[in-house]
Amino acid sequence: MNIEGKIFELGFDLFGIASPEVPGSEIVFFEKWISKGYAANMEGWLARGKEKRADLSKILPGVKSVIVVGMNYYPGDHRGDKNLVARYAWGDDYHEVMGEKLEELSREIPGESKWYTDTGSILERYFAVKAGLGFIGKNTCLITPEFGSWVFLGIVLTTVELEPTTSKPMGNCGDCRKCIDACPTGALSEKKIDCRKCISYLTIEKKGNFNPEEKGMVAGQKFVFGCDRCQEVCPHNCRAKKTDVFNPRTPDLDIEDLKIPQKSPLRRAKKEGLARNLSAGHRA
Repeated sequence: MNIEGKIFELGFDLFGIASPEVPGSEIVFFEKWISKGYAANMEGWLARGKEKRADLSKILPGVKSVIVVGMNYYPGDHRGDKNLVARYAWGDDYHEVMGEKLEELSREIPGESKWYTDTGSILERYFAVKAGLGFIGKNTCLITPEFGSWVFLGIVLTTVELEPTTSKPMGNCGDCRKCIDACPTGALSEKKIDCRKCISYLTIEKKGNFNPEEKGMVAGQKFVFGCDRCQEVCPHNCRAKKTDVFNPRTPDLDIEDLKIPQKSPLRRAKKEGLARNLSAGHRA
């Protein structure tokens, strides 16, 4: 069974294999992050997955290995300076694109398996580091030697015991704090993110109207869906490599004529959310 060959044949750019154990320190860190309110209104469903995050056998009984894959998504630079959409949402929804590939990969693996792409109670970035794909930066992103932080992650749990890939130090941020200083709302602090202040959270995950404080944070921001500031300033992203695998097209969001492209991640915020973001963003 040539898993590595199949992974690259499917179009994934990175892969690694890790054992399924999760140390208690990772769970403690995650729980403290939630207890401080940093998860905002995502706290409920994140907390419900506690036991599964700590023990992957509660997701897949008999799990022996975790296959981690990554795909470069960097679509290039913004062409304007207003109504900006985070680069991850320029093209087709990665959940669907990667999901089809992960489904096919799972069919090639003997035994039982389950796959996820940012859709399950799994510490994806922890396993990516454990499998040797990169390290966690101060902007909380996985930073890879090949593509910087412009990567999507996918996970396949399997009952087949596979040889883990060598996990070795992949770099670090050192004394650099460019991402922390560039965050327009002060949401970042040394590998922690306060979603209550994060432009990405506010413009994508936040439901309903903004309260006055939230509206003030979004007002005048160039990004109206997501935010790339902490990635744009990261020195490691000098390694960015442009790709069109997700069919990128720079979304043209206009408050008077709001259209959501088919297969676009913009559907997550719906027209109501995008109109809210655009309206708040225009308040200087």
